[in-house]
Amino acid sequence: MNYLCLLLAAGVQAAPVPEGPQPQVVATGAGDEGVRLARYFAGEQQYAERLGRALGKDLSAHWADYQEDQKDRAEARADGDDDEDSEVQSFARYMDDKYRRRLKLGGILLGVGFGPLGAGLYIGLTLGEGGDVALGIAGVGGALIVTGAVLLGVRGAQLRRLRDVQAGLALGPGARLRWRGLAPLHDPQLRTYGASVGFAF
Repeated sequence: MNYLCLLLAAGVQAAPVPEGPQPQVVATGAGDEGVRLARYFAGEQQYAERLGRALGKDLSAHWADYQEDQKDRAEARADGDDDEDSEVQSFARYMDDKYRRRLKLGGILLGVGFGPLGAGLYIGLTLGEGGDVALGIAGVGGALIVTGAVLLGVRGAQLRRLRDVQAGLALGPGARLRWRGLAPLHDPQLRTYGASVGFAF
């Protein structure tokens, strides 16, 4: 029972990002596939509008970029490319990927900043020469670290908000109960096993 609960808990934590309407592109002919894709993207556009209203943002530029991306993927499929990069992608997944890519800049600045900071401190503390230069180098590194940390915090908060809104849209307009998690329980005194189930309202 304990092992089963651990497996269930791992499955809940690895839950995928909420998606919009899923594509149904398997068809017997090219014409049928075109019709199904047209219906699918019409549903995706409605999802994008709902997502924009929920976020309080105009997502028209993101939708235009999404259409360009899907056009490139369609051309790749027409050329016989069957990689994951050429598959039809939902707007929800596209936005999640886009927000996650924006985290990279903060991580890069944060990592790069330790180089000049360490070099400046090494020159200033070890060699004892060029104190002004060492201070300037360390200052640049410190500024990069702070900027990267701020960007990571801001972009991370935006990604969490996007995922919360997507999860709310996936629940439907009337749903208030949300699944939070499952964890195993063990009472060593009573020698009993069980599971705790968490929900949020």
